[in-house]
Amino acid sequence: MAELADAWEAHMRIPPERWCITKLEFVEFVVDVRSAWTNGRVPDNEAMPNPRHRDAKHGPNLYQVNEHYVKPLTLAAGGMSYALMKHPEGLDCEVFVSHSWCEGLFQLSNSIRRAWPQLEVRRNLYCCLLANPQNLDISSLLDVAPENSPFAKALQQASHLLVVPNSTVGVYSRLWCVYEAYLGSVFKKTYLMPVKPRNSARKRVMIRTVLLPIILGLLLGLLWEVVRKQFTREIETQVLLWSCFIEWAAMGILLLAATSVVSGPDGEFTTCMAVIYYLFIFAVVLGWSLVMPWFHATLGYEYWYVYLLHFGVPGNMAVISTACVALFGQVYLEGEELLLQRELLHFDSVRNARCSNPRDEERIRRAIEGKEAEVDAVIRILSMAGAYNETLRREWDEGVEISGSGFTDLTCNTIWAMFIWGASAAAAIADAILWPDLAPWMSYASAV
Repeated sequence: MAELADAWEAHMRIPPERWCITKLEFVEFVVDVRSAWTNGRVPDNEAMPNPRHRDAKHGPNLYQVNEHYVKPLTLAAGGMSYALMKHPEGLDCEVFVSHSWCEGLFQLSNSIRRAWPQLEVRRNLYCCLLANPQNLDISSLLDVAPENSPFAKALQQASHLLVVPNSTVGVYSRLWCVYEAYLGSVFKKTYLMPVKPRNSARKRVMIRTVLLPIILGLLLGLLWEVVRKQFTREIETQVLLWSCFIEWAAMGILLLAATSVVSGPDGEFTTCMAVIYYLFIFAVVLGWSLVMPWFHATLGYEYWYVYLLHFGVPGNMAVISTACVALFGQVYLEGEELLLQRELLHFDSVRNARCSNPRDEERIRRAIEGKEAEVDAVIRILSMAGAYNETLRREWDEGVEISGSGFTDLTCNTIWAMFIWGASAAAAIADAILWPDLAPWMSYASAV
């Protein structure tokens, strides 16, 4: 047909490394598919039913999405791929997605969002479902040496390789995904997994370890307001000052301890980390319980800003302890997510991976022959660290512990670290203004 001939000509003219869409367009695609799925236009496969087809977090697998949504849509547009339908001249490949077609589209979308490169301008992605012309016979494109396939050309162009495990099948039980992992190491790409904590898990931990301790602290402060009249001013002042001293001392010790503590061999929380975490939560309760009582402990300052600085004494401790708890909670969630993703990989060895096409399997086996141990090492580093690059590989070879060191939520952790630094700096400035005799010491401490 003439229209399909035009589609074929377009894919011959535009190189595979430009068969891409933007991340935003992928999100919009998932929204459209979800709408069609909700309305019954993306049914399950009756011959091979998907037990999680109706799960809103998992959704239809990519085979069903392709058959009932992508192919009809792109055929009506001329038969080209979804990517070239959106961008007839293509887009440069920046992020390559390595995944299995057995997984649900909604799970895939969530994983891509959580694995996306952070603090780097990366806009375009290559996903084979949307990159390949699903209405055309592309066997001739794939009936070549693996290093000349569209996947290999797109991966060579990309800066990042997103590895997306799923709950249906081990991604590295599929030989094409293994080959993509091999090529990524050859081309020295950065691998990322979806280790960024899920929003639902983050909310649960924040409520339990941040919000509830703050509320408890404020309630204790209100209780003190009720009972403080039973004590003399001298006793009240001593209680507040000793409470502040305990808070300061505890925060100092905990911050020093937190800088030296390390996670377990699998990236999990150790007993030491858990103890520090719970002591930080206690510091949150104590810090916020001092905020309101401190308002009554004024020392007769003349200017309003001095009052403000005076009131900030327990306030900055409360903020610092709260930010530390949030930061520790983030580290805990990242470790838990890494363990989950590691389990979903179901990885043993590349020698056990299979391919549905015998000819493809023969070619890929021949391409990685003699390099199986190297590919195994790459995937093991990825599963241990949550990411892979040349630096992590070098540390692995040197025997350095890399568990969980390849990934962190930079945006979230940077914000909490800035809160800690900002509150500490504000406290130092306040001390220098309130107590001028401390100014030389504060200047020296700031320099250090």
